[in-house]
Amino acid sequence: MAEPAYRVELTASFLERLESIDACLREAGAPLTYDALLAALQDTVILNLRRFPRMGRRYLQ
Repeated sequence: MAEPAYRVELTASFLERLESIDACLREAGAPLTYDALLAALQDTVILNLRRFPRMGRRYLQ
C-alpha cells in the first residue's frame, strides 16, 4: 500500500525569496540556473516533503 502524499505549502516569504534569487541570477546573466533551481525544488525537495513531511521544519511568518 502506498504512503499518502501530503500537501506542501509555500509561504509568501519563501516565494519572495525565490523572486530575489531569480532577480539576482538574471542580473548575473544566469537565468537558466534559476530554472534548474526550480526543477530541483520541485523534483527533489517538494517531492520528499510530500512523502516525508516530518523531515521539514515548521516555519512561522
